[in-house]
Amino acid sequence: MDLVDVTESDIPTGSQDTLILDMLSPWECLDVADRVLRAGGSLVSYVATTTQLSHLVESMRLSRRWTEPRAEESIVRTWHLDGLAVRPDHRMSGHTGFLVAARHMAPGQQSPPRRRRPAPGAYGEDYQGPGADQVEEGESG
Repeated sequence: MDLVDVTESDIPTGSQDTLILDMLSPWECLDVADRVLRAGGSLVSYVATTTQLSHLVESMRLSRRWTEPRAEESIVRTWHLDGLAVRPDHRMSGHTGFLVAARHMAPGQQSPPRRRRPAPGAYGEDYQGPGADQVEEGESG
């Protein structure tokens, strides 16, 4: 189903197995994704910057409706192909974007709290992202 052709109300609750987002602010669609994905359904989002990556992942963690998000960077490198001279090109555009994937939790279930402490300074005094009001004293580095 291509979401360009439908409105939010056209998608029945829990009717989708997978939702793929490629947009500037996918965190704004997490409530809709929560409604339309079945329990265990996959959410995959493409984002281009680390700022978007952080905002999306922190929003997902804060909602506790998703398994721990996994992020992967896609890197594209062209190759020189000339007979037996096969090697990576000397020039490369090293970064093309990030894919973030997580599973939707069943209704009434929440992801367990994270056991890992953030790195010192991960949530500095100037942190304004999702959950900024919940950062505990001492986590800011």
